[in-house]
Amino acid sequence: MSIMAPPLPLKRGFPFRLVVPQWYAMASVKWLKYIIVTDQPFTGPFQSIDYVYYPHPNNDEGKMPITT
Repeated sequence: MSIMAPPLPLKRGFPFRLVVPQWYAMASVKWLKYIIVTDQPFTGPFQSIDYVYYPHPNNDEGKMPITT
């Protein structure tokens, strides 16, 4: 028995939705125009400054992305 999901509407990611395991929705892109695969971490402001946990308030030592 197969179950068909309803069509994905434009405001929810039509025609394609990317699901990234272990990353919460605020840190993932909603509307994709293209995908670039790199072998280095992306250093955009949301990935390197905004959605980052800083364990030491006076420096960046040990900072890590917030994923859950």
